Amino acid sequence: MLIGDMAHTHTQTFGFIRKKVIIIVVVILVVIGVAAFVFRTPITDWVNATFHLGTTEEQKTDDSTVSKPAPLDEAATARIEDIKTQVSSAENQGNSTKQAEIYAEAASTSTGAEKAYYQASQATVYMAAGDLQQALTTALLAYEASPSAFTASVVGSVYEQLENKPKALEYYKQAVTYSEADGKSGLGDYYRYKVEELK
Repeated sequence: MLIGDMAHTHTQTFGFIRKKVIIIVVVILVVIGVAAFVFRTPITDWVNATFHLGTTEEQKTDDSTVSKPAPLDEAATARIEDIKTQVSSAENQGNSTKQAEIYAEAASTSTGAEKAYYQASQATVYMAAGDLQQALTTALLAYEASPSAFTASVVGSVYEQLENKPKALEYYKQAVTYSEADGKSGLGDYYRYKVEELK
């Protein structure tokens, strides 16, 4: 009887572990699938489309003019990738101060949209660390350097964390406008959701 009980308990434990493994595998596959969908374009295309790095060329569509971002040069791509690697290392060490310093240094040697990218990223580090006033100051600098859906959404997010709904709503609405102008309907849907949520 004792052996039968042990076998039954072992089977239950094995079944429980098997279910957990299946759940973990499914979650990993979903995450990989989402990542593959979100990051289906190279980083340079994403950064160019999001931040309008480089010069822009005007493209006529129907009765309106839309700015089309120029390709990001290899040097800027290399800088962004290097900064992301450094920040990732600091993040793995749990050092948010170092992350913010890396972004600040990168921003101090950059201009325009590339600078805005670093400042907005720095603001998200401050926000995650709970330093909302510093996050707001840095996010506003990013938005000033290069208004975009991303920089507007970061400012909106900080205002939302500060429980300033009118200002959060204002910046999320701007994020909707920029994402629509950039043809980023998925991002626009998210920003529209945030607008509705804050009303």
